[in-house]
Amino acid sequence: MKTTVEISYKGVPLEVVGFYEKEEPMVWMYTDGSGYDGSPASFEVYSVFVGGVDIYSILEDDLDEIEGLCVESLVG
Repeated sequence: MKTTVEISYKGVPLEVVGFYEKEEPMVWMYTDGSGYDGSPASFEVYSVFVGGVDIYSILEDDLDEIEGLCVESLVG
């Protein structure tokens, strides 16, 4: 689901737009005998705004950390 998150990264307030996937819990066994390992919550960044300016292209090396901060903000 498309989501906008406000975080602080290195002391700078950012407005991050991206795709958020909620955590999916593990299922030990379905009725057919199969199971599912589950998956953690995730966030894929599309845009990063500071003062209305998209700075995504200059943060490419920092996106993993920014995505982690977004997940922490959304999961709580």
